[in-house]
Amino acid sequence: MKFFTVKPEYLTLWGEDCTEDTVITDTELSRLSQEWGKPVEAMMEQLDTADFGTAYDYITDKCRTRNGSGHWCWSWQMLTDEDVKFILEECLDWSWVDEGVFRLAKQRGLFPDDFPFVVNADGDVVDYDAAVMHMDDEIRETLHNNMAPCSNQTFFTAYEAAHLAKYGETFKI
Repeated sequence: MKFFTVKPEYLTLWGEDCTEDTVITDTELSRLSQEWGKPVEAMMEQLDTADFGTAYDYITDKCRTRNGSGHWCWSWQMLTDEDVKFILEECLDWSWVDEGVFRLAKQRGLFPDDFPFVVNADGDVVDYDAAVMHMDDEIRETLHNNMAPCSNQTFFTAYEAAHLAKYGETFKI
């Protein structure tokens, strides 16, 4: 998925009424190209590739809803798998990403194999390398011998279960 920033003057040329920069995806650009009878290549020459922050805001704004009290909240379940994968693959500063996106990635099994964060059983986001440093060596090596290769999330989830079975308590760092 790619995101583009469109200046209002181009949207006006393309037949849309707009007064501010707009973000569109490559899929939307293709649809607009067909709708307006203009070649995608010609339209792309007038676009700037959107930075990650702009793309992230575009994606997450789709999830904004009002709760029963009228306050804004985010319904992360509205994100598509494609949205979540884009965030996980393109983000360079994880402090930008809401933990709800990570929880959704865990729930849907969308974490890349070497993703630097995992979600624990309580739903908290944990730095994987820091967690490994605190793991019981025996459990970690046994799981590694039996499971590798697997994703960091899969390994971490298995470790949590093995730690609970051995010590009778949840693994915390």
